[in-house]
Amino acid sequence: MAYTYLIMITLIRPVLFSFIQSPKVKRLIVDLLRKLASTTDNTVDDQAVDFIERGLFGAE
Repeated sequence: MAYTYLIMITLIRPVLFSFIQSPKVKRLIVDLLRKLASTTDNTVDDQAVDFIERGLFGAE
């Protein structure tokens, strides 16, 4: 059973990593993080999302 999962992960991993490199997927991830950060009552996570966004897309 564990061997089957190992084979599946080995086959799927390169596809996932190439998918993650897409600018649209990066934007989706940032948007999801921003939505999650908006549900808290502090600003630290908002600043962290801003930092990640600047790192991925530069100053916009």
